[in-house]
Amino acid sequence: MKTDYNYPPISLTKLLLFSRHQTGEIISLSFDLSAEESVRAKQLIGRRLLCEIPFGQDDIERLRQALLPEGIQAWSCPTLASMMTVGIGVYYYNQGDFWSEFPGLDSPVDRSSWGQKFEDFIVKHDSLENFRSIKNEGGHRYVGPMLAHGGIPQTCLSDFFSLITHYGDREQSGQGLIDDLKRSPERLAQTDRPVQRFLKYGGEVSEEFVSRFLALWQCYERGDMGAKCGLPDRVVEEFSGWWPKHRPKRRDHFKRMPRPDLRIEPAGLGVFLHLPRCDDHPDIDPKARWHALGKDWAVTRTHEVAIVPSDTWKITGVGQPYALEGPTDELPGLFFDPNTGKVISEPSLRRLPDKVWALFRGRPQFEPPPSYEEEFRQWPGYYLAFFDLSDSTQLRVGNHTFDVRRPFFHCDSDPTVQGVLTRDGVSVFHAIPRIQWEGKANLYLTKDKIPQGNIDIESGGLAVLLDKSGEYDIELRGPLGESIRRHFVLVPGLSVVPSPKVMWPKQSLINWDLSVDAGRIKSRDTFPPFTRYDSSLEFKVEYVGYKIELYAEVPRLNWRLLPRQEGQMTEWFNEPMLVWLDDLYQNNYPLLECTFGSTEQDTEVFLVGKHSLGKLKARQQRSGEKNSWYFDLRAVRDELEATGKSEEFDLQIQSRYGAAHFRGKTLSVRPHWHLQNYQARWKKEGDQHVIHVSWHESGKSVTGRWLVVIPLWRPWVGAVLQHQFVDSERNEYEWRIPLSDLQSGRYIVKAVHAPWGCDDWFEAHAACKQAINVYPEQWPDFFGEQRTAPTVDFYFQALLAHWYRPERVRQPPQPPSGLTADEIKRFLDSLRLADMLERINIPTDGTGSLNIFCANARATTQAFASLSSQALADICRHVLPNQEIITLELTENDKCFVREVAFQYTTLRSAARSIRLAHRRRVLSGVLAKWHKNLSKEFPPVDEVIFLCEKFRIFEDQSGVRKREYEQLKFEYQNREAV
Repeated sequence: MKTDYNYPPISLTKLLLFSRHQTGEIISLSFDLSAEESVRAKQLIGRRLLCEIPFGQDDIERLRQALLPEGIQAWSCPTLASMMTVGIGVYYYNQGDFWSEFPGLDSPVDRSSWGQKFEDFIVKHDSLENFRSIKNEGGHRYVGPMLAHGGIPQTCLSDFFSLITHYGDREQSGQGLIDDLKRSPERLAQTDRPVQRFLKYGGEVSEEFVSRFLALWQCYERGDMGAKCGLPDRVVEEFSGWWPKHRPKRRDHFKRMPRPDLRIEPAGLGVFLHLPRCDDHPDIDPKARWHALGKDWAVTRTHEVAIVPSDTWKITGVGQPYALEGPTDELPGLFFDPNTGKVISEPSLRRLPDKVWALFRGRPQFEPPPSYEEEFRQWPGYYLAFFDLSDSTQLRVGNHTFDVRRPFFHCDSDPTVQGVLTRDGVSVFHAIPRIQWEGKANLYLTKDKIPQGNIDIESGGLAVLLDKSGEYDIELRGPLGESIRRHFVLVPGLSVVPSPKVMWPKQSLINWDLSVDAGRIKSRDTFPPFTRYDSSLEFKVEYVGYKIELYAEVPRLNWRLLPRQEGQMTEWFNEPMLVWLDDLYQNNYPLLECTFGSTEQDTEVFLVGKHSLGKLKARQQRSGEKNSWYFDLRAVRDELEATGKSEEFDLQIQSRYGAAHFRGKTLSVRPHWHLQNYQARWKKEGDQHVIHVSWHESGKSVTGRWLVVIPLWRPWVGAVLQHQFVDSERNEYEWRIPLSDLQSGRYIVKAVHAPWGCDDWFEAHAACKQAINVYPEQWPDFFGEQRTAPTVDFYFQALLAHWYRPERVRQPPQPPSGLTADEIKRFLDSLRLADMLERINIPTDGTGSLNIFCANARATTQAFASLSSQALADICRHVLPNQEIITLELTENDKCFVREVAFQYTTLRSAARSIRLAHRRRVLSGVLAKWHKNLSKEFPPVDEVIFLCEKFRIFEDQSGVRKREYEQLKFEYQNREAV
C-alpha cells in the first residue's frame, strides 16, 4: 500500500506524534497505543455508538498520524482504528467527501478492505449498532454505518439544530418527532444526507439522540447552560456556540396528539387496534371521530378493536393520517413487547427486548428456538412464539436477523401503592425506586414541578437526591438508546388497604385502612379508617407543611364476551349475561374475559356449570396494565350444541389454597328460541278474561319455554299467570280465567326461555313481550277517584295510568302524605320494576311526577340519603327533585329568598328585579345563587321551589295573604292537567 507518511513503524510501543495547531506550533506528544487501546475498549463497553467514547479532534488527529501510515495493519488496534474512522467522519466529513481523508486508501479494494475490518469489529462487539438498514441503502455499505456511528458530523450539526428546533417541540419524544419528520419527507430534505440517514435508519439510538437534544434545548430555554443531557461533549459545545446566534423564538408548549397503535392480548382479544381517547385535546372537537376499518369511532372514549391480518391499517379523521404496518411478504410477522402489549415498530431499526412475543405467518425457523410456540387461533395460519433472549445477542427469523437489547439500567418492580394516584394521574410510590447501573449516568431531576438540574451520577447517588416526600420526575440517560424515566409522588411508608380489595357485584361498602410513616391522613376532615359506599376514596397526606391530595380506586369485577370479527366492539358487564348458542358460532374462537385487578398473586378463576357441565379454568394474562383471565368457550359451545341443552355458569374466584373471594352467576348459554309475529290480546268473554297469545316458531323445539303475565302497574305482585309449554305447543296458547283474577290496569305478557324455571320473572330475559290493557274503559273511574287517604300502591297505579293515558285519566289523585322513608323507597322501587318491564314515558310537563315527593319532602330526603348513587335507576333520577335540591340545607337568607320566589312565582317576571335587588348582598347556598342570577331570564322549577317550601315549612308562620298565595301555587301545580 502506498503512503506519503514517513513515521516509525506501528510495532514500536512508544510513538512520537506531532500535531499541527492553527498557530503553526508543533507539539511533541508521546502515548502508548497498547494502553490507549485498552482504555478505549473499556470506555466502549455497553455503548451503542462509537462516538460515545469521549474524544476530541486532537485525539483523532493523533490517531491519524499514528495509524494511517500502517494501512490495513492499523487494525491490530481495532478499537482505536474504529474510533479514528468514526472521528474522521465526525470532524472531516464534508459534502459527501469521506475517503479523501484517508491518505493511502486510494483504490476501491483498499477502501473495501478497510470497511470490512470496520464492519467485522462492529459485528463482533457485543453492544455496538450494526446499522443493517443503512448498509442496505445503495452505495453506503461501509460509509453509512461509519458516519452513523458518529451521530451527526460536526459540519452538519448546525443543520441538525435548525431542523429540530424549527419543527420540534422541546417536550415531545424523539421517536414522535422523527415519525413526524418521516411523514414529511420535504422537511428532512432540507438537511444534509448524513443527518437524513441517521434520522431515518438510526432506530433507537437516533430517537434517543434527538430526545436528549430536545432535553438540552429545554434546559437552555430555562437558562441551565451547564446541562449535557447525556450527549457527547462536542455536540453540547457546538450547541452552546450555536444558541446565542440562532436561538429559536420561544413558543408555548402544545399538547401532543395521542396516536393510535397496535397491541396484543394473546390469550384474549388477540391483535387489536388501540384508538385512544382524545376529546381533552384543545384542537379536537368532542364530536370528532376516528375513522378506521370502514367505521367511525368516537374520540370521547378508548376503543380496543379486534383486527384481522393486513399489510397496513389506515386511520384518519383525527389529526394527520396514520398508517400502521402489518405483516408483509417481506417480513410476514410482528413483534410485541410483553411488558406493554404494544407492537415493536420497525424492528429492523431497533433492538428487541430480552423477552418478546413474535407473531408470524406459518412456522419460520427461529434461532434461538422459542421458549414456547402455539397456534394463534385468532389469526388462522399464524403462530405465536415467546422468546427469552437474556443470553442471546441476536434473534434470527428465516433470513432476517434482529439485534437484542442489553439492558444498562436494572430496576426491581416499582414500589407502587396499588390503586392510588394523584388527581393528575401520577403514580404514588411508598419508597424510593431501586435503579442500578454500572458507571455513570446523566440524571435530569424535577421535584414538585421545579427543575433541580442535570448532573452525572453513579448508581448509589440517586437515593441521596430523593430524600423527602414530593412529586418527582427523574430521567436517567446511559448509553444512547438506554434511558429510563420515572414520574411519581413519593409518600414514604404509605399503605392503602381496602377491604374487600375488589368491588364485587352487589358490593356496596368498602372499608379503607390507611397509614403512613410520618404525618397524618385526612379525608373530608376525618381520620382513618374510612368507610365509603362506592369504589373510590379521596384523601390527603399532610407532613411538615407538605400536602398532597390523592385518589384511591378499588378495581371492579367485570366481564365481557370477546368477538373475533374485525371492527366489532364489546361492552363490559357486572350483571349476568345471556348468550345465544348461535352467537357463539359467529366467532371462531369465542372467549369470556374477566378482570378484577388482583386480590393476590396466587389467584385461580373458574367458570362453574350449574346443571350439566363441569368446571372450566381460566387462563391468566398480564399485558401492560391489563390483568385479565380468559375462558375458551369453544368446548362449551360444542357440547351444548350436541346435547341440545342450556347451561348457566357461576364465576368462581379463589386463592390457590381454597380461600373464596367471589362466586356469582355470570353467564347463561342457551339455544335460541326463534319467535316471529308474536301477539298477545285480551278480551272479556262472558264471566271470563281471555288472554290469547300467538306466534310463529322455527328450528328445534327448545326446552324450558314459558309464558308469564305480570301486572305492569302492580309489579310488586309478581307473575300472576305462568305457563310452561310442552313440545307440541309451538304457535298459540290461551288463558281463560275468572273475572275476579284480574283488575283494571296494564299487563306485560312475556315469552321467556327459562330451562330451569325462574326465581325472578322481572329479571328473566324476554324472547318477546307485549303489553295488554285490561278494562281500559274503566280506567277514568277506577284511577281517577279522589280517595280520602290513597295508599302508596294505589297512588302509584293511578299516576302511571295518568302518564300512559292522560286523555282517559286527566289527573292523578292527591298523593298520600305522612309517608315514611321506607314507603318512599318502595315507591321508587316500584317505578324501577315497571320501567324495567316497559319504558315509562313521562308527559313533557312532568305532571304529577313530583307531587308525592313534595308532599313528603323530609321522608324523601331520608330515603335519598340511604340510597347510594348506584342504587338509583334512571327513571328514579328522572322523577326525583334535583340531587342538589334534596340535599340542600337552607340558611335564614336562603329561606327568605325561597319564600319571596314562591310568593311572587305567578308574577315573577315583573317581581324578579325587586327580588334580585333585595338579595344581591346576601350569600345564597348552591343552586339558589344560580336561581338569583337568572331570575329575570328563567323561572326556577316550580316543583323544586315547592319541595323546599314543604321540607323547611317556610310558610308555616307566615301571614294569611302570603300563605294563601303559596297554597294557590301548590294547588295549581298539583292539579294541572297533562299537556
